Amino acid sequence: MNLTLKPGKLLSTIQIPGSKSYANRLLILASLKKVPVTLAALPQASDVTQLVEALSVLGLQMEKHQD
Repeated sequence: MNLTLKPGKLLSTIQIPGSKSYANRLLILASLKKVPVTLAALPQASDVTQLVEALSVLGLQMEKHQD
């Protein structure tokens, strides 16, 4: 598959399906944005929490909410 991607306006609040794979991919994409992004309903799986910790160690600033 070949894709040509052009910059566009992405949502800054995203509802995550229960998939750990989606959550990890969206965490990485969100870390690349230049504006704050809210990811809601992240799964509490160990690989998701480990990626959150790794991104934090790399310097990404995050606020955890218990909404």
